[in-house]
Amino acid sequence: MLTKRKHLGTAVYDGFIYAVGGRDTTTELNTVERYNADRDEWQPVVAMSNRRSGVGVAVVGNKLYAVGGFDGQAYLKSVEVFDKDTNRWKMHSQMSYRRLGGGVGVVKMTDVPEESLDTLTDVISKRRE
Repeated sequence: MLTKRKHLGTAVYDGFIYAVGGRDTTTELNTVERYNADRDEWQPVVAMSNRRSGVGVAVVGNKLYAVGGFDGQAYLKSVEVFDKDTNRWKMHSQMSYRRLGGGVGVVKMTDVPEESLDTLTDVISKRRE
């Protein structure tokens, strides 16, 4: 890895292993890198808007999502999404609750409209009330 990090999120996306956010020895990170197994090398990726340690990461609809985490001062309820085609992160939505270290998974989703992700977030949040 290019940057030592702990409490990061990881996912396989477009044939690469992504290391998202985390914390180095002193601060939370917004940096992202990916591992290219064919070349046996780590490559930097454009940074997220927010620093996030304890971030949940998942791939849905050919996009990489970073969910919640801790920015060094506050727990986060924001979600950022990375699109490899535009090489950009953008803010996606807000969860109802702040989350740190949450597991994020995808169960057999095919051709899901983006609005469904907001609905799913609301359903999960309401079950916790």
